[in-house]
Amino acid sequence: VAQAIDQFPHLKSESYCVCNSDNLYSVNALKLIRENDFENAVLAYDRDTLEFPPERVSSFSIMTMNSEMNLLNFIEKPTKDQVDKNLDENGKIRVSMNIFKFFGPTIYPFIKNCPLHPERKEKEIPEAVRNYIKEFPNSFDAIPFFEHIPDLTSAKDILSIIKSIPNSNE
Repeated sequence: VAQAIDQFPHLKSESYCVCNSDNLYSVNALKLIRENDFENAVLAYDRDTLEFPPERVSSFSIMTMNSEMNLLNFIEKPTKDQVDKNLDENGKIRVSMNIFKFFGPTIYPFIKNCPLHPERKEKEIPEAVRNYIKEFPNSFDAIPFFEHIPDLTSAKDILSIIKSIPNSNE
């Protein structure tokens, strides 16, 4: 992301979306992340509408937020206990499927200066966002979202995606 911003400097002065390439986001999700009034935001998927077994949710990040839906933290690969203790005010577990709206002037310094992950040796967006939130509390919004999102994390996911496409079995 940092390299893309450096290659396309106009992103340092405007809003843009960043999302994973292994998730099939809906038109509704893409519209919502693009057309909201927040400077920086993330879609906060309701775990129960994702249609994944609970153990798979533990491979995603869950989010904690305050009552105004300001993002407080990401918990990467949470334990069952962490999942159970991080319900939102509506009793929902909020999952990050890594679809963000960023406003270049505010987020770019945090993306650029994000430390490398000690094991993977790469900059990670959740860490850049955590650093942003530390400096600017209550300024990163989590937008509740309720729908399934097909996920292509592993090769075995491909068959379920193919089966879900109309006329793909013909």
